[in-house]
Amino acid sequence: MTKSAKLLPFCLCFGVALGAQDSKPTSRPAAPQDPAALLRTLEENGVHVDPKAHTVTIECEMGRPVDALEYVLIHRKGKTHEALVVTDVVPSLLNAGLLAIGLERGNNARVEEIEPAPTLEEVQAGAEWMRVYPAEGKSMWMTLTWEDDGEKHVDVPVEALLLDLTTGETLRDNRWVFLGGNMAPLLRGEDPVFMADYQGNIVSSCYMYPNNHLVTVVHERANSDDNWWLVQDLCPPPGTKMKMTFHRDKPDSVVARESALAKDAERKAAEPAQDEPPQDR
Repeated sequence: MTKSAKLLPFCLCFGVALGAQDSKPTSRPAAPQDPAALLRTLEENGVHVDPKAHTVTIECEMGRPVDALEYVLIHRKGKTHEALVVTDVVPSLLNAGLLAIGLERGNNARVEEIEPAPTLEEVQAGAEWMRVYPAEGKSMWMTLTWEDDGEKHVDVPVEALLLDLTTGETLRDNRWVFLGGNMAPLLRGEDPVFMADYQGNIVSSCYMYPNNHLVTVVHERANSDDNWWLVQDLCPPPGTKMKMTFHRDKPDSVVARESALAKDAERKAAEPAQDEPPQDR
C-alpha cells in the first residue's frame, strides 16, 4: 500500500479525499482516534505541520512562468506557465494539514450579471455588465524561504514577489482566504473526488471558478487574470529549491513588510508637492 493510500482515512475525516493516486473508496472510513498519527503520516508525505506555531510547510521550487500569473502555487501537473511556484505535494494532503492547524473554510468570490443588462454601446463606453463580490473568510498568510547563493537565507511574504502591472508596485492591500478545495465527480455517476488532485491548482492570485483550489487572493483587481507578474529582481532563478509556509497567525515577515510600506506611504505623503512648471503666457 502506498503512503497516499494509507493517508486516505485521515484525509476523509478532515473533509478531503485523494485523487488519481489511488482507487476511490467504496465507503467512508471511520475517523482516526489518534491525531498524532495524522501528523506523522502527513510528514511522511511532505506536509510538515507545526501545531504549536499553527503553520504548515511544504517543499517547492521557483517556477518558469511565461504568461501573466494566475496562480501563486500549483502542483507540477497544473498550469506551470501561469504559476509562481511549483510543488510535488498532493493538494489533498496539503489541505488536510491546513485544516489540522485550524483554518476555517471561507467563500469563493462570486459574480452577478447586472440587470437590466447594459447595451453593447454602453459596455463599449465603459459600463459594467457584471458585479464581482470578493471572496470572504478569515485571513491567512504565506511566506517563501530559500538560500541565496548558498549563504543568505531569504524569508519573504508571497505578495512581495508579485508585481501589480496596474501600479508597477508589489502586491499590497490584499488578503489570502482559505477555501478548502471542492469535491466533485469527474464523470456523471462517479463518486466525488478532490478536484485539486486532478487539476493541480492550489493558490490563486486572481478569482477562479469554481473553487476547486485551496486558497484565493482578495484584492480590488483580483477579477483580472492578466494583472500580475513576478518581481524579477527579488525572485530566485527558476528551479531554485524553496519552502512555502502557510500561517494561521500573521508572521513576523508580513508585519515587517506592512510596517515598511506604511512608513514609506507616510514619507511620500509628507513630501512637499513639486512646483508646477510655469505656464506659457
